[in-house]
Amino acid sequence: MQAKFHDIDENLEDQQIPWEPVLKAMKDAGYTGYLSSEYEGVREPWRSIEQVRRQHSLMRQTADKL
Repeated sequence: MQAKFHDIDENLEDQQIPWEPVLKAMKDAGYTGYLSSEYEGVREPWRSIEQVRRQHSLMRQTADKL
């Protein structure tokens, strides 16, 4: 499943996608597959790498709360 996103700030907040209810719905539905990060934001050197790192951190923190 693709996990497209545009921007995650330094506080690990995504202003476009409410990841907590999304991940909760997936968990409640029994989804056990993978999520493939796909950064769709600004193309600047090293930005995409940092954004994917932030998304992974955000998802791990969110999943730990569920």
